Amino acid sequence: MIELDIPRPKYTYDDKWSDNRGQSERYYHISDWDPMPSVTTVLDMISKPPLKAWFQKISLKKLEEIALATPWPEKPQRNENKNNKLEDPNVYDRRIDRIWKRTVIGALKDARQEPIRLRNTAADHGTRAHQAIHYVGNGGSVEDLEEEVVGTALAYQEWIRQANIKILHQEIMVWHPSYNYAGTIDAVGVTHDNKLVVVDWKTGSGIYSESALQVSAYAAALSQITSQPVDECWVVRIPKQSPDDPKVLEQKQVADWEHTFQSGFLPALYLWQTYHQPIWA
Repeated sequence: MIELDIPRPKYTYDDKWSDNRGQSERYYHISDWDPMPSVTTVLDMISKPPLKAWFQKISLKKLEEIALATPWPEKPQRNENKNNKLEDPNVYDRRIDRIWKRTVIGALKDARQEPIRLRNTAADHGTRAHQAIHYVGNGGSVEDLEEEVVGTALAYQEWIRQANIKILHQEIMVWHPSYNYAGTIDAVGVTHDNKLVVVDWKTGSGIYSESALQVSAYAAALSQITSQPVDECWVVRIPKQSPDDPKVLEQKQVADWEHTFQSGFLPALYLWQTYHQPIWA
């Protein structure tokens, strides 16, 4: 059986706003090393077409809901001035335009915010689901969990049974001393045929290609700091449905994680580094 000795230096992490990229970035602070970007921060450099399509779909759906549910503002009467004369038609038309524009702009604003709201809700659930998996994986009882994550915990237990894997470590911070990035691995385990596996949990609606880059980056860092070759990288989708749902236990293995790391993650890292260096003369 593989025995894995993982270094455990003191570390912290924080989120900082990047003016170059117009978004928040996560950095790990490990002992005396310079701050290192997280794996997910690096991968934010990559365009994600499925996510863009989802944003558009949700926004349009919300706009349709608002249009069907919100009554159109009634057309007001023309005002009378102090001489009991009706307001100028052009002034009246501009007033009507302002009323209708406020309605349309408000609907568009709500529609744009809807996918962000849903994404944040899903992220909150994902955090709680990961915590539930970690708790149960360390011997905790499903009965102690909040109801909304019980399904996730049961699905995790079913996956452990089906995958025939022994989990060695969970929630392990790793870093790559040569490429200067860091991240937290969801789980490291050993299969029945003694293969070392890096596992990343997903609690969303699917497994996407960038997940292969993410787990490959973790594997490269783990191998670097332990001198232990990683055999396989898995991404496992464990959403909140009950474990008898056939869609629950979706698992994908990276075909060649070292190639994926070299040809996928490192170019993203180089691009991230370029955005954080002086570009213009």
